[in-house]
Amino acid sequence: MSSNSSSSDGYDDDDDNDCLSFYDDFDLAETSNVHPLYERDIQLFKQLFPSESIVTRILNNLEEVDIEITADLGFIKKNTLDAWGLRQDLPLTFKLVFNSVSYSFDKNTSKLAVYQESVQKQNMVLAQLNRISEAFTVKYFTQRKQEQEQREKTTDECSDKEEEEVTGYLVQLYNRIQDRLQTLNDYCPICDKPHGGTSMLKPTVCSHPLCIFSYQTMGVMCQVTEAIQSQPEVVRLLIDFTLAACGSSRYKDILQPFPDLLDPKNQKFIFAKDANGMRLFRRVMDLVYSFRFKMGCATSESELRDQMNEENKLCYPVLRWIVSSNRSHILELPKEQQIPQMRTSLQFVLRNSPPAEDERFRSLAKKYGSCFAFHGSPLENWHSIVRQGLVVASGTELQLHGAALGSGVYVTTNLTAALKYAGIPQRELQLKSLVAHGGGIPGHGFKLEDVSIASVKNHLCVAMCEVITGPKLQRTDGDRRVVLDSQHICIRFFFMYNNRSQHPTVVDCNCPDFEQMVRGILADI
Repeated sequence: MSSNSSSSDGYDDDDDNDCLSFYDDFDLAETSNVHPLYERDIQLFKQLFPSESIVTRILNNLEEVDIEITADLGFIKKNTLDAWGLRQDLPLTFKLVFNSVSYSFDKNTSKLAVYQESVQKQNMVLAQLNRISEAFTVKYFTQRKQEQEQREKTTDECSDKEEEEVTGYLVQLYNRIQDRLQTLNDYCPICDKPHGGTSMLKPTVCSHPLCIFSYQTMGVMCQVTEAIQSQPEVVRLLIDFTLAACGSSRYKDILQPFPDLLDPKNQKFIFAKDANGMRLFRRVMDLVYSFRFKMGCATSESELRDQMNEENKLCYPVLRWIVSSNRSHILELPKEQQIPQMRTSLQFVLRNSPPAEDERFRSLAKKYGSCFAFHGSPLENWHSIVRQGLVVASGTELQLHGAALGSGVYVTTNLTAALKYAGIPQRELQLKSLVAHGGGIPGHGFKLEDVSIASVKNHLCVAMCEVITGPKLQRTDGDRRVVLDSQHICIRFFFMYNNRSQHPTVVDCNCPDFEQMVRGILADI
């Protein structure tokens, strides 16, 4: 690993004349005025981790020591890192600058940065890791200072206590970040307090007013233009979901999370949770919806903000909230990987399980087996689903239909039935019989109109889920299944249809060839 810092780390490179020594051993301490605890921390780190993962340099004329640590992210699955905007093929880098004599952390003079080459500094996960690292560092050195002061007041019997620490600051920081990477999604990236409720994949800001205000005024951690340029259909999809939810008579139950945005002038919530607040939000959403096809013209965040401000100054904050509050990683399937039997060009992959839950689901699938089934739900429900996951709605305000088979998440292996629950009345279904047989598609001459996002009220959304099998985990009745525990169902794909002009085909997930094809697509992505 090179010791030269990239401009993406937030620091300027020092002149070569300032660097008096690069060192890998500790003999240099005889000619360099460095704190002994610094030497010990470096040595302890190299005992536990590869020596090439740490590079240091001493700037004697500045009484400064620079430490650069790299951490491999190979233990986190690529799908998770993709959702977090990080790369698996590049290490995570910690850069620390301390006073070499005191070896202490001072916010005014010391520096700490966590970054990854080629990844924008506005990345929400990197911002969260920076906050975690700084909080840990401040706490560590504050506690060490207090212990030192306490030792000065006690007898000599405690004089060797400082040498009893067997890990040191660098090792503890490294381990802390490794541990926190497993559960980052469960904590607010600003206050670092747990969200509570359903665990989802992507981090998001909590509902505390101070965190919301900090997030809005900092202008970082969510770049809407980046999302628009990389996945424009996904951004338009999220707009549709929110518009459908706020336009529903059930908005109090399904517009969750609610758009808690603060007015920077008085720090009061802009949208009250009453009829007047909802009318204002709907008017803003109408403007955002009408602007959705113009978003791609902006080449920078400031340009997008200026363009949307011409419509209404609330448009940009609302769009930013829609994108940043989404906790699922959604990707549009490329044409070559789409499932032809679904007969729609709008096909998406959805990942919302955090690392620990994804591993638990895969273990259950390996033990009990799994199958695929469809879940149809009105479009207005998807604002909540992509942010909170599928939940057991039986017996709650979210329940829309009966629960003949008891409480649970209802799915079906028949696409026709799922579309009915997605919002198509049975009389409007004009079905073309289709049976999946590998590469052959009977009725391939039946040409269907591609979906275009033209009017949100005409949209239908059906998810294809992977479900843990086993008699103790679900109840079945024909092609219907009831998943008793929401942790035993995971959305893999979802598909968009047009209620009025599109004629979906009949697809049965029980077909072995169809299931084999779906698993092959999942393996490829």
